[in-house]
Amino acid sequence: KELKEYTEKLGVTALPKREIVYVVRTSPLVSESLCEVAKQQKADLIIMGTRGSSGMKKVFFGSNASNTIQNSEIPVMAVPSSYQNTAIEATGVLPPASWAYENNKGLVDYNPQKARDLLKEAGIKNLSINIWAIPVARAYNPNSLKTAELIQSDLANIGVKVNIVSYDWSVFNQRLSRDDYDSVLIGWNADNSDPDNFFNPLLSCAAMQSNNNRSRWCNPEFDAILNSAREVSDQAERKVIYQQAEAFLAEQVPMLSLAHAKRVALTSSDIKDMQLTPFGGISFTHTSQAPQEAN
Repeated sequence: KELKEYTEKLGVTALPKREIVYVVRTSPLVSESLCEVAKQQKADLIIMGTRGSSGMKKVFFGSNASNTIQNSEIPVMAVPSSYQNTAIEATGVLPPASWAYENNKGLVDYNPQKARDLLKEAGIKNLSINIWAIPVARAYNPNSLKTAELIQSDLANIGVKVNIVSYDWSVFNQRLSRDDYDSVLIGWNADNSDPDNFFNPLLSCAAMQSNNNRSRWCNPEFDAILNSAREVSDQAERKVIYQQAEAFLAEQVPMLSLAHAKRVALTSSDIKDMQLTPFGGISFTHTSQAPQEAN
């Protein structure tokens, strides 16, 4: 569909038949090599798969697709393979639906070479970590194993070996409570729209007692930021404080937010104006059903 729209925009009614040229290269610099080959072959368009559907450059969208889009001199069509337009890239803990949200793309830097340099500077070699992937599908992560594989591929590019661990759901929950994992792919459904509900239950020191803080990270300074936000009633002031919390997390990185899932509901074609609220529930205030035609 996108290719058809693109060609129609260019005024092309039929694509010319072209000889297929196979080019094989081995290079850790995938996007650079792809752009170079496209230029050599005088290509008009690059079509490539992605790891997501909403510009998720870091993991779900994929670093290769993101870098190709950024560096290419010709149009790039990214074909999604994971979220299928049911989520958007996360730039922080808060989703766009929150009144305290800011687009914080600059807070977390994607720089594989810098990562390699930091590992070298720290004297770390042959690093191996485990990623636990939940064995069930969730709206915030339809395929956790697929996500883990994508992260595994990206980290391999900086010399880090990833072992993917998954158990039956009941066993997974039992083992998760033992805190013997390096990292875990998991998610959160907010109970209400207050920004505190995205921070406090997941990352506060108190949340460790309730076993919701899966990062096992407890920082009194971060708790103080959250407490100060709860003590203020002015929304504008609270927003500033919650952005301080976002910046603090971007520096400490106890948790990396990947995506904010969209709510999806299947309805009959004769149901009109049914509204899904961002934080749970369905509003039927303006919902109506079109009258059925008599046979």
